Parts: sequence; structure tokens; C-alpha cells
Amino acid sequence: MKKIVVTTDFSECSENALIYSLSLCKEVNASLYLLHVFHIPVPVTDMPYISVSSEEEEKNIELRLKELITRIRHKTGYEGMIHTITDFNFTVDGILNVVNDTNADLLVMGQRGKTTLADRLFGSTATAIINLATCPLLLIPEGCSFSKIKKIAIACDKKTSDNKNKVFHVVEMNAALKSEMLLFNVVQDEAEKDRLKGEDFTEMAGKEVKLFFPVHHDIHEGILQFVNDNDADWLCMFPHRHNIFEQWFTRLNSGNISQQVKIPLLLINELVQ
Repeated sequence: MKKIVVTTDFSECSENALIYSLSLCKEVNASLYLLHVFHIPVPVTDMPYISVSSEEEEKNIELRLKELITRIRHKTGYEGMIHTITDFNFTVDGILNVVNDTNADLLVMGQRGKTTLADRLFGSTATAIINLATCPLLLIPEGCSFSKIKKIAIACDKKTSDNKNKVFHVVEMNAALKSEMLLFNVVQDEAEKDRLKGEDFTEMAGKEVKLFFPVHHDIHEGILQFVNDNDADWLCMFPHRHNIFEQWFTRLNSGNISQQVKIPLLLINELVQ
């Protein structure tokens, strides 16, 4: 990981994601790009209003970014370079453009606790980012503090060449982190576990990755239990439409399960090479 893009909307949640990202940059010796995307909506009204030009708004945002960086440097003692980017655009288009233009290795976004995880991941903006980003997306939960990443839990629901490529992408990312990688597929009974072992699922892992088949009657709960039992620092998933992980995110929309996911989520879609 050489280039990390972090989005900010000047909220406490995005500030926490920035602080986390600075520590991550120090850990892997990466460059950090701080991004704010803005657009000026045109009021649909006959009432008079004060128009603000995009140039004026951009100057205001650049000033706020400088103030944010000064405050964060004072809070963290971070002395490295922080590149700032402002983009007058719609949120999704702006983020995706900057990811492509910078050739980013990782996109980091804050994850608010006031909404459900399903809302955050499958709302219109986040869904587009997950499906269209050309680099992995790391979601930082509200209040999550950085600590050395010792274990990455990689949830995988089936043996496919696409998933195999994504596992190897995580292995490449991990070259700088030097974390223990735990690839797991939650199964509902021992028979399914034996069948998957028979399919030589180890091809998915390689020598660098440990392979697990935890048994749990509820796959969604099994994912959470594996993460907790193994003290994972990141949970990695490969979201596709209509696969078990989209169902898992939707499941989090009910009850208090989303509050149990307290570690960063690393999401890698089909477009990541």
C-alpha cells in the first residue's frame, strides 16, 4: 500500500477515520490523500437566496481542511505529508474519480454508528462506492482506535477463481502489514465442512493464509463469532450482489448485531485488480 485516500465531511466520524488512517500510513509507509467532495445544490424555490460560487465554496473548504489538519497534527503529533484534494462534484463521482486519478491502493471512509450497517453499506452512495471502486474500501467504525493489525479475518462463502484472486490481493496488501491471515468459511454442519475440505479449498489460501471451517447453525452469527473468538483486527469480505455477504449486511438492519462489529471492514469488489 503506497497511496491511501481518506474521505472527510468534517464530522467527528470522518475525523476519527483520518486519525486511524494516519497511524496506518505510518505503519506501512504510505502517502495520505485527504479528500472532500462538494457540490452546491440549486434551491427549487421562487424565494430569493444568496448564491455561492463553486470557487468561493472551494476556498472555504480548503480553509477548513487546513484547520482540520492543524488540529489533527496537534492531537496526534503526526509530522508526515498530508495531501489535500477538493472536488466540485457529486459525492460518488468525485470519490471514484480521485481514487482513479491518484491510483489509490486503499480508500478509507468513516462508518457512523447512528445508522445501521445495512444502511451504511447498501445506501445509494455506499453501494455505488462498494460496487464501483477500483481499490479496496476500508470502513472505520465510529470510535475505533488504531492498534497494530495482528490478525485479518477473511470471510469467504465459496471457492471461485474470482474469490481466489481477491484472497491473493489481500496477501499482497498484507506484505507491509505482516499480519496473520485467517481465511474462513462458516458452514452449518460437519458434513458440509468435510465436503469443502474434499474440494481442496486450500488452493484459495496458499502458504501465507490459515484456513478454517467454523461450524455454526447461523452463518451470519458465525461470522461475528469467528471474528470475536480469534480477536481479529480487520474483517475482510468480498461483497457481490445476491451472495451471502449482501444478505449478512441486510440482516444487520435488525436487532443490535451491527453494534457488535467494532473492527474495520475491508471490502474488495470485482473491479479490484
